[in-house]
Amino acid sequence: MLAIVAICRNEADNIPRLNASIAALKAYVSFPVQTIFVDSASTDNSRELAAQEFDTVIELEESEHLSASAGRFAGTLEARYPWIFYLDADMEVSHEFFHVLENLDKLPADSIGVIGLYIHR
Repeated sequence: MLAIVAICRNEADNIPRLNASIAALKAYVSFPVQTIFVDSASTDNSRELAAQEFDTVIELEESEHLSASAGRFAGTLEARYPWIFYLDADMEVSHEFFHVLENLDKLPADSIGVIGLYIHR
């Protein structure tokens, strides 16, 4: 039902917090959640940390075209579900946002999208 695409470049320090927030969301909702991690040529151990929790890890090579949108595109191609939730690896899914997603499986098939809130802490 929901694919989470997290894009990253050298975010090893933030990935455990991201992983914990995604695990909490997966425990909260009653539908399947696919997790996709797109690494943009990190030089730290981001990929290894992500591989511990994410269903899929995609590695993008260093390139002059490397960008956040390239990461989102690569993740979108891998997504199996109709709803895609994009995150940067230095973000986390807030518990206040869980209720927005809990009824995702009940939305009409022709729905366009959902926009959530952003809390900067």
